Amino acid sequence: MRSSSLYSFLGIALCVGASLAGCSGDDDDDDKDTTTPPKPSAEGESCQSTANCASGLVCKDLVCVKGASSNGGSGGMAGSGSGKGGSAGSGTNRGGSAGTTPAPVLGSEGDSCSKRADCEAELHCYNQRCTAGESTGAAGGGGMGSEMPPAPPVLGQKGETCVLPSDCQPGLTCLPGTGVQAAVGVCGTANTGIVPTGKSCVGECESAADCCQLPLAHQATYMVKSCADLDAKLDGVDCSGDPGANAALCFIQATYCTCDDTWKCTDNLCVYDKDCSADGETTDGCPSLSRAARSLPTTCVDMQCGGTVAVTGCMEDADCETTAVADDAGDTCTADECTCYEPTGRCYRKCDKSLDCAVGYTCDTKKTHLCVQDVGCTDDVLCQQKLGDINAVCNAGACVIGCDADVDCNPGGFQMGNFINICNQEKHVCEFFGCRGNEDCVLSGHVHMFCVDNPEPPAAGTVVASAITD
Repeated sequence: MRSSSLYSFLGIALCVGASLAGCSGDDDDDDKDTTTPPKPSAEGESCQSTANCASGLVCKDLVCVKGASSNGGSGGMAGSGSGKGGSAGSGTNRGGSAGTTPAPVLGSEGDSCSKRADCEAELHCYNQRCTAGESTGAAGGGGMGSEMPPAPPVLGQKGETCVLPSDCQPGLTCLPGTGVQAAVGVCGTANTGIVPTGKSCVGECESAADCCQLPLAHQATYMVKSCADLDAKLDGVDCSGDPGANAALCFIQATYCTCDDTWKCTDNLCVYDKDCSADGETTDGCPSLSRAARSLPTTCVDMQCGGTVAVTGCMEDADCETTAVADDAGDTCTADECTCYEPTGRCYRKCDKSLDCAVGYTCDTKKTHLCVQDVGCTDDVLCQQKLGDINAVCNAGACVIGCDADVDCNPGGFQMGNFINICNQEKHVCEFFGCRGNEDCVLSGHVHMFCVDNPEPPAAGTVVASAITD
């Protein structure tokens, strides 16, 4: 009995407390809800459903227009009150009567919607429009109560706004909007119909004579604009004898202006073709740039600019001591530093672990103790991680972006300055569309280049290198 009496007393106390709290709230000005309801859209303004529009308007094609909803609603935002727990109408009292909130205005057939709840009870939301579904019944093949979606609406032409790709005509897709239209997209081209040419504007020459041209970078370095300027600077200088402090200018003049059997054109690239006896741009030296500013080797090895160290012909590691390191000109092997790579008979600094190798190489700790070049890729996941793109794929050992349409290769569409690649429909990878002829090589501010076949990728094989640290 004692427990029962105690519970009864607590119950009475709670009821009294609740009544007091309800009464005192009317006088608490600091706790009033001052939330302002969202402003309804006026005629011509955007909407997602009729409930977003002002009185007397309905939402058609995501725009508020004049009309009345068939469910008897006024087309305005439901309620303007600010009371908590009370009527959602114009009242401000808290704890008011329930059920006085006006029902949201639902869309009639043809009105815009973002979900089924935006439409009248018997309608459905297909393609963002309230539509009556056609019931097929048991005899309709869809099962009792199944519904057949209505025919799709009229599809957008190029340049018209859209929300989904399905809003656009075949061959078009919904491209992201920009600026004030960022909230909606625009129907645009998905495929350009352009086929990759397999050529690029990377050719420096078509003949050796094309290589005889003063690089733009040298004009600034040597304070000349032309070969005529060089002639004026070297007036009275004996370049064939002892040019002294003018040795570099004499070499530049002979290399890029006189060009007497100086260059050869190999695979559309300019290659320096004279014997050398010194490093760098000096008498009998080596040029640093081609006509198109491509860097050239300036080290003279065996009378050849950029020549390779002669093969040592080693048979075992002991043969490498005091001999030249194959891929590091000027360095020689000390005791126990190098290993002999038998396939070429050359000596390389050996590695103990992959950390000893340059990035992109792994130490072969089981056999050669040489740094071996990593395979470009083995699967799509590796490429997705390297490129940070879910569409990346591993294609012929290289990571590239996969695609189904040209727009996949040009994020944001084909706006000015953004059209760079097209989708190779055979390989389903993004490729540069390429050039058709020399007239397409028109980069402003650069020297003229030649449209040539893309260079063949290097043949697959084991590439070894010396350790860079230990």
